[in-house]
Amino acid sequence: MDCRQKNTMRSACLVASIVAVTAAARAVATLAVFTLSCSGAATKDASPVAAAEPPTVATPAPAEPIAATPAPSVAAEAPTPSRPLPAVDAPAPDRMPTKIGEVSEFAVGTPDGTLRQALRCALEIANESAAFDCYAALNVSTNRDTDIALAHLRNYQWKVFRQRASNYVVNSQPFTIKVTRRDPESGDGKHVKIFLWGKARDFPAPITLQKDGGRWWIYTNSL
Repeated sequence: MDCRQKNTMRSACLVASIVAVTAAARAVATLAVFTLSCSGAATKDASPVAAAEPPTVATPAPAEPIAATPAPSVAAEAPTPSRPLPAVDAPAPDRMPTKIGEVSEFAVGTPDGTLRQALRCALEIANESAAFDCYAALNVSTNRDTDIALAHLRNYQWKVFRQRASNYVVNSQPFTIKVTRRDPESGDGKHVKIFLWGKARDFPAPITLQKDGGRWWIYTNSL
């Protein structure tokens, strides 16, 4: 083999070597790229999954306060009238009573009011001692300021009045008496005499009252 052929072969070998080296380099580069790609994918897959945020729960709006419904207004019922009190507890009138006939109103501060109280003592208090004390307290002071005066009042006026008081009652409901005469008729003045009709009397009997200190007191009693 001559030198020209040897050189040609040598050049061919060199070229082949270069080609081989280039191919190997490309293969290495390709492998490196592939390796990097796989490594990146693996890294991505191996990354921890981000913690899921807790679901957002809608906070309910605060309930509006419910206005209290006012109770329906109820018209006040008129009080049930009780049994009428004795007329003796009625307010004092502007003037003295002058009525003749059946009387069922006995205003406090009038001769009729004191008369009604005296009849109440005699008719509505069972205890004798308490009944007399009630009656005595309605008399003028001279009828009760001494033991002798009290004894006279008890043994005469009170004894008879206690026995006969029911005869002067015309009706019990309402409590009614019958006045036949007043002296003076106007009822004015310091003294007034009231005559009452009685079931067991032939003639009307009187009771005299005296005004003192703005009140009417029993002065004499022939009932």
